[in-house]
Amino acid sequence: FFIQMGLTVVIAILISLVVSLTLTPMLCSRFMRLEERHGRIYTALEQGFRAVERAYRSALAFALRRRALVVGSALLLFILSLGLSRFIGREFFTPADESRFIVRFETPLGWSIERIDAVARQAEEILFSHPEVRGAFVGTGFFGSVNQGIMFVSLVPKSQREVSQQQLMDTLRKELSAIPDLTVAVESVSPIGGGQRNTDIQYILEGPSLEDLAARSQLLEQRLKRSPGFVDVDTDLELTKPEAKVYINREKAEDLGLDIATITQAINILMGGVDVAKFKEGGERYDIHLRALPGDRDLPSDLDRITVVSRDGRRVKLSNVIEVVESAGPNVINRYNRQRAVTLYANLQGKPQGEALAEVGRLIAETFPNAPGYRAELAGRSREFQRSFQYLGTALALSILIIYMVLASQFESFVHPFTIMLSLPLATVGVFGLLLLTGKTLNIFSYLGIIMLVGIVTKNAILLVDFTNQLRARGLERTAAILQAGPIRLRPILMTAITTIAGMVPVSLALSEGGETRAPLAVTVIGGMLTSTFLTLLVIPVVYTLFDDLGQWLRRHLLRREERAPEVVLEQAPLLHQQTMSESGD
Repeated sequence: FFIQMGLTVVIAILISLVVSLTLTPMLCSRFMRLEERHGRIYTALEQGFRAVERAYRSALAFALRRRALVVGSALLLFILSLGLSRFIGREFFTPADESRFIVRFETPLGWSIERIDAVARQAEEILFSHPEVRGAFVGTGFFGSVNQGIMFVSLVPKSQREVSQQQLMDTLRKELSAIPDLTVAVESVSPIGGGQRNTDIQYILEGPSLEDLAARSQLLEQRLKRSPGFVDVDTDLELTKPEAKVYINREKAEDLGLDIATITQAINILMGGVDVAKFKEGGERYDIHLRALPGDRDLPSDLDRITVVSRDGRRVKLSNVIEVVESAGPNVINRYNRQRAVTLYANLQGKPQGEALAEVGRLIAETFPNAPGYRAELAGRSREFQRSFQYLGTALALSILIIYMVLASQFESFVHPFTIMLSLPLATVGVFGLLLLTGKTLNIFSYLGIIMLVGIVTKNAILLVDFTNQLRARGLERTAAILQAGPIRLRPILMTAITTIAGMVPVSLALSEGGETRAPLAVTVIGGMLTSTFLTLLVIPVVYTLFDDLGQWLRRHLLRREERAPEVVLEQAPLLHQQTMSESGD
């Protein structure tokens, strides 16, 4: 996704650059005419804009006289914006209303197919009782177990219903959970694919012992269920498969002349069965499978009635040397990195993903000991959330560095790029403020918007600084050059901001299906453009003068040091060949 989006933006900007340098001038020469008389609308707009220019010139003159006040106010706004970021939630991406979602359900192990079918039909009736549901596919046994099922639900288009997808998912979660002995998880369709569960929280918990791992994971699951904001809490460890554990009394077996291999072989043959021979008939070969009759191997107590022959030829019942304990074991023993592992799943309701991951990490640290063999690792969307934020942070730093290098090479200065790039902190005021005001979160699309702002907001400062340098090169005094460059560059700066904001408004409204995911990007760009445009018009000229004063002070300081340095007179040494010639003359 990042590669495709980056290439799209780069190619579009390159094409627009070529058009602006070739096609646009040609069309202007053909169609643009200098009008002597204008209509009422143009006159009214022009008068309004002239008034804005005069007001901006007065404000700029005031800012240049009160430089400390302007810089201090900008710094205070930046610090406040960083404080606002603490109240903004962080997540992988905003859940989108795509008119489809998934319902996973599970019944207790051992239920008959007829009973599972009856529960599935009951869940189906609840599902179709909502008019927003257009269709659904319900099936069981897709994941290697008959007691597990899934429902693929499709809704009517977003424009034809009053209930959002998330609201319907929350309602169905409550209604389906009311069915006795039914475990339900309602999830959105994964946008990254992979065939895995699309839960907000996913942790892989490793441990050396399955029993200890099961006890600790169950305790963690119970604590998460009691914590507000967590729903559909579940693990992939199911200790519901009936099993019989056989404990052999080695001392008694040795006294009776039995060894462990004989006992286990007898149990394996009668309970599990083995192939003992081949039978041929009519050119076909059949395996002869030896096993006890069904009536003699259905119950754990049937193990006590098995007799084996000891080393001295006596027949001994296994009830004399074994103890059978009935219990429940795991259906599947999962492993990760060659360690026994349990995967924890959970969805969120009204809780940001970043805050939830921090809380789960704290509960894991309290539940699992910090000892060898125990380990917790993010998986699924949780892992992608962490990785994406790291990658986007690196991309943001690289974009700032590259833009600084380009500006330094173009302006042939290391100071002016700093002046221009101070527009970036000013943009964060609007970014965090508008995200908090609209209830959006910091996610991968918000970070993409911030990276886009790095290139957009610096363009306005480039217009101001470059034109100011041109006027000063023509002999104009610094303050006069700034007061002349600002109003002249005001119109293209405002036009750039207005067109950018206007283009992002439809995306920010999220009117289409799935638009909720892209809305934070547009909100980020709109907020950054609003504050950076107006603050840049005042702060950047002030900072320009401060850096210019600093540069002049450094030049004067260095010049004084050069003047104070004592002159060193070096006496020219005679050349070697001159000495040689004089000696030869003598």
